[in-house]
Amino acid sequence: MAFIRFFHVLGAIMFFGSVLDHVAVSQIPGLLEDARTLLVGRQFIGVSADYVTMPGLVLLLVTGPIMVIARRPSILKVRWLGVHMLIAVLITLNVVLVMYPVGQDILDLVARGLADGQSLEQILGSIKDLADQEATFGPLSVLCTVVTIFIAVIKPRFGRVAEA
Repeated sequence: MAFIRFFHVLGAIMFFGSVLDHVAVSQIPGLLEDARTLLVGRQFIGVSADYVTMPGLVLLLVTGPIMVIARRPSILKVRWLGVHMLIAVLITLNVVLVMYPVGQDILDLVARGLADGQSLEQILGSIKDLADQEATFGPLSVLCTVVTIFIAVIKPRFGRVAEA
C-alpha cells in the first residue's frame, strides 16, 4: 500500500505543481505585449499540461480508487473520504471538460493568429472569451485542489455518523 500511496502523492505533486507553473507563466513580463512571447508561454503551458498535469491527474485517478478498494471503508462512515472523492470528481470534470480543452484552443488560436500575421490585438481579441473561462475555472481548480488536500491530510469528521 505504501507503493500506491507514494504514486498517489506523486500524482498530487505533479498535478498541483503544474497548475502553479501555469499561474507563474501567466506572469511572464511582456506576455501580453508580444505575440511571440504569448505563443511561447502558451506552448510551455501546453507541454506542462500534456506531460505533467494530465499524467499527474491520471496517477491520482488510478491510485485513489485502488487505495479505497484495498481498505474498503464505508463512505457513509468515513465522511472525509467521501467529500475528498466528490471534490476529486469535480476537479477531474473541470480539468477534462473545461481547462484542458480551453488551454489547447487558446494555444491553437495564438499559433494560427501568429502564422496568419494577425496583430497582437487581434490575437488577444480572438482568445478573450477562452481566457475569461480559464481565469474563472483555473482558480476554481486551485481552490478545490487545496481543499481536497487539506481534507486528505486533516481527515475531519464532519459530524457524527448516525447509528443504525
